[in-house]
This record gives sequence, C-alpha cells and structure tokens, in this order.
Amino acid sequence: MQTAGRSEPPLSRAVQSLDKRIAALSKSADKRLPSQIELAHEAGVSPTTMAKALSHLKAAGKISCIRGWGIYVRPDAKAPAGASHHSLQQQPVEPKAFPALWKKIADKIEHDIISNKYPGKDRLPILKEMQYRYGVSAATLKKALHSLESRGIIVPQKKGYMVPQISSELAYKRIVLLIALDHPSRQFFKESQTTRYIRAVEVACNKANIGITVISSLYEEEHDAVEYYQPGTKKKIRFEDADDVLGYVISRAGRTTGLFERHLRHVIHFKKPVGILDFEGTSLIAVAEQYRKYIGMFTLPVDKACAHDVARFAIKKGHTHCAFISPYHKYSWSKERYKECQRLFDIAGKDHRLTLFSLPLFENTRTSFEQAEKFFSGKSIENAWRKWQQSAPVAYRNHLDSMFSWILHKSYGTAEVLRQTAPLFEKALSDHRITCWITANDIIAMGALDFLAARVQGVPDDISIISFDDSVDAVEKRLTSFNFNVQGAVNAMINFITGRNIDYLSRRGNRFTIEGFIIDRNSVKTLR
Repeated sequence: MQTAGRSEPPLSRAVQSLDKRIAALSKSADKRLPSQIELAHEAGVSPTTMAKALSHLKAAGKISCIRGWGIYVRPDAKAPAGASHHSLQQQPVEPKAFPALWKKIADKIEHDIISNKYPGKDRLPILKEMQYRYGVSAATLKKALHSLESRGIIVPQKKGYMVPQISSELAYKRIVLLIALDHPSRQFFKESQTTRYIRAVEVACNKANIGITVISSLYEEEHDAVEYYQPGTKKKIRFEDADDVLGYVISRAGRTTGLFERHLRHVIHFKKPVGILDFEGTSLIAVAEQYRKYIGMFTLPVDKACAHDVARFAIKKGHTHCAFISPYHKYSWSKERYKECQRLFDIAGKDHRLTLFSLPLFENTRTSFEQAEKFFSGKSIENAWRKWQQSAPVAYRNHLDSMFSWILHKSYGTAEVLRQTAPLFEKALSDHRITCWITANDIIAMGALDFLAARVQGVPDDISIISFDDSVDAVEKRLTSFNFNVQGAVNAMINFITGRNIDYLSRRGNRFTIEGFIIDRNSVKTLR
C-alpha cells in the first residue's frame, strides 16, 4: 500500500534518506550513523530494503561498516549530482579511509582499561569472552592485544593478560584533591555527591598504592580571594606544591567558571598534571584549553549520551508512550536530555510518543529551600533550630549540628521540589497511554514512587520508572537508573597523573569522555 509522498520505490526512498543523513554528518565530528533498524524506521522502509541501500552506499565508498562498531560516513563522501541507487555502485572506494579493525579494537580495550573496566592488578577476561564482548575474530583480538602488550598497556601472564600495577617508585608519592565549594554551608562536605566523589578518589589511590591529600577551597567575596581549608575544619592553610606531589585533581568547581579558573591558575604554576572532572561540559573545556599541556579533561555524559541510553532502554522494553518529567527545565542539561530522548522516539516511529511534563523552577536545593521558607509562612527554620540549640544538651548539639546543613538545604529543599512537582505526576498519570516515566534525576524518581504508592499504582506493573544518577536511594528502592561512572572517570584521572595511558589521551588532545551505563533493577517492565 502506497501513501502520499511514498510513490517512489522503497529502495530509492532508502537511498535518499541515507543521502540526507550523510550530508548532515559530512561536517560533523561524529561520523557514525544510527543502527540499521533506526535508519529503516526513519526512511519508512523495511530493514531488508535498508540493508540493500547500505550495501549500495558501501560499494560506492560513501560509508564503511565496521563490525562491532557500527556504520560510519567516510570523510570524503559526497553525493554526486543526480545520483541514484543504480549509479552508486560505480563510485570508487577508498580503502584507507578508516584504520584496520584490530587498531579499533585495541583502542576500545585501552579505553576500557582507562575507564576502570579492567583495573590495575586485575586479569583481563579470557579470550573467548573478549571475542564475544568486542564482536571480533580470535585473530583480530590477538593482534589488538599484541599491540597493547608492545606498548606496555597490558602484560602477558601464564593464561591471558593483566593490567600492570603502578610503578613501585611512585608508591610513596601522593596526589592532591582540591574540592571547590561555592557556598559556606558546603564547607564540611554535606553534599552526598561530593562525599561519594572523595571516596571514589580515595579508592582509586588506594588501588594504585599512592597517597591522597584533600583540600577544600572557598571563594570569599569580601576579600575577592580564594581561601583553602583543612577538610572538616575552619582552619585556613597555605596551599603550596611539594616534591612528593604527583599532580592535582580538581572536582566540580562551583557554579562559576571564574572560580574554576582561579583554582586552575593556582595549580598550573606548579607545572604538574592536573585532572579535571568536567560536570559542566564545553564551558570548562573552553577555559582549560590554554593549559592543554598539563591538563587532562574528563567529561561525564550528563546530557545527550545518558539520555540516548535511557530512551533506547525504554524503547527496547516495548514502551511506545513515555513521559519525561522535570521541574528543572529552565536549565540546559534538562533540555538536552529531553531533546535527545525525543529524537530517539521520533526515530522509533509514528507509534512512539514522548510527552514532556516540566516546570522552569529550580537550579539547586538552595533555591528550593528559599522557596520552602516562603511556604512555611515566612518562619525561619534555621532560627527555630538555633533556638533549640541553646537549650539542648552538649552531646546532642555536637552530634546533630554536623547534620544540620544537610537537613536544612537538602531535605527541606527536596520536599519543596517534590511538592511543586506533584501536579506533573498527576497529569502524567491521567494519560492512560503512558506506561513509563523518565524522570530528570533520582530525587524526582523517589517522589514519583511515593506518589504512585499513595494512589495504589504498582511499579513496574502499572507504571515503569527510569531515572538518572544511580544514587543510594535508587539502590535502596530498586530503581533502574543511569550511572555516570564517576569511579571510571576518577581512575582515568589517576592514570593520567601517574603517566599511564598518556599516549592514548595525548592523541585526543588530553580529553577523555567517560562512558556511563544503566543499572537495571527491574523498575521498567518488559512489554514485548
């Protein structure tokens, strides 16, 4: 049956759709095409017809199909004027447009080693398992492993290979972790994200058998200066370099790139490696560009990449109608996640739909706490706490005061976020076609779980939920969530500072993108 706009033969439609894709990617750094199934949905043809069209373009030298990696546009691919699926076979093929497959596999294994999939002192999987994992023949895999062995990335063992330990001469050295704060209430590491980050660095240093020193820093507006403190105290210290310091690690640098640049300029004068965990994306990369020689930039997939995986996961589970719920839609990370999810649903076909339920409200928990205070008729929660403190026993004050900042700025703020997000949950639940909720983060997902429980809606039997962050709450509530792989990023930074895998990073301009992953805890039901 033919419909309007589909009078041409299916193969011609498939070729034309691919030509548009190739033209769009010709000036892009990412040359990878979507999967064959996604391309077929996009062109409105069967997967078999799309396979024929891809074969024509491959023979024409316009694309390259690399097993285990996908379909790529060749750098010199141009659609000739008046080209059709009959004439494409006559185009010349450039055999050296892409590196050999074994080089790609070696690159992928090295990336996985840096990302902590194969930590130091650990043996690599057996060859048959690696063949299955990377989708290549035994001969190709062995050639890739021999290449890594010749460069010292892996070392042979009696049975297989192992990632070598750090050199013994570095065992008595240390790295300095600089925690940049943007508000006095965060002086004592009350944010669980910061605490988890510190733990991740400590674990990586312990495995590498090197020491770690943690220093917190805070911008003081009154003196327009950055002050440095011992962790967990108000004691100011002088931050200087030392001979036993291998390098420096800078965490998320507050809300302003100006504060980040101050920290960076301070440590860069020491002329030692600086690893930066980039939560923000291009803004921090732009600042760091001028210091490329000493800097390694490690980026987490906080927007498009994570949204791509989450949307694809939901679609593969058979959910054709989903909701994207976010009260943070004033900010770019929320918008980018929604756009990428929407793109995947568009590719999946006309029967797939993603509905947005959003509020342009909150930037962080401090903003939501200020709104929470207004909700409590202007009474200051902090003043009530201080009044209670005056009459409380010393033991109570000493124990509970350390948790006050967390309770004040996190719990009350979160409660206000969820109070204002409740109408979004109501609207999403009223649409009976929606079977899965994609929430902006685990905080919203926890509120969604409570909301559904109060309305006797089971998860995942009635509504499925998937989120981002893979927090402790997600583990406790068995919520399927996207893990940004902070531990992998930290491991990569330690490798950079200690000089391991330095060639891999230098070939990429000292930039490294960490691959995250979804932890499936069965909160998303399989519908087909």
